[in-house]
Amino acid sequence: MLRFQNAILEMIAKGEPLDVTLDHLCIEAQRLLTGGCCAIVSADPSGRLQCLSAPGLPEPYRHALNAIIVGPDVGSCGTAIYLNVQVEVADIEVDPKWAPFRSLALPLGLNACTSSPIRDEHGKPGGAFAVYFRDKRLPSAEEQEVLAVCVNLCELALRRHQRVIDRERRATMDSLTGLPNRSAFDEALACLRCEFPGSWAFSSSTSTI
Repeated sequence: MLRFQNAILEMIAKGEPLDVTLDHLCIEAQRLLTGGCCAIVSADPSGRLQCLSAPGLPEPYRHALNAIIVGPDVGSCGTAIYLNVQVEVADIEVDPKWAPFRSLALPLGLNACTSSPIRDEHGKPGGAFAVYFRDKRLPSAEEQEVLAVCVNLCELALRRHQRVIDRERRATMDSLTGLPNRSAFDEALACLRCEFPGSWAFSSSTSTI
């Protein structure tokens, strides 16, 4: 457990890409969760889920997650984010929260799901960490400890990622007007020169005539 935790913390500290970090987190967590398959989702401002990582789930299922809107009885992840509590479902086949989605999960052998909210620094849920089990069961006490560590690592990774985005935005936006500043203009100009080098060379040569 400690080695797993330190490995993810090192990736976060080094600024590894978020998708790489979260994929590694899921893969390593699955080694500690017997028969478990992990997924990490976020929720956009409109409440629509976005699958950030689910390396053990097939692409159609990951894609289907992106169409779900959070709510009080929306599977495990949608409910966990909406209510800001851990949601444990021991039997997807009979749980009413899974009624609209069980046809997606059951054919894949996913029979149980526990999801915990991922919160920002203000305690507001912005995503969820889920573990699916092939057996109809709840996580053991030891697995609950693994889940708690995973949620904490997800929160650290997502908060760092958001800080980087905010810092980059401030670097290219005027704080008073909210419009792109000179740095943003220079960056856009540099991109144009890279994409259309011939045009810039022509423009430069004609301007000296």
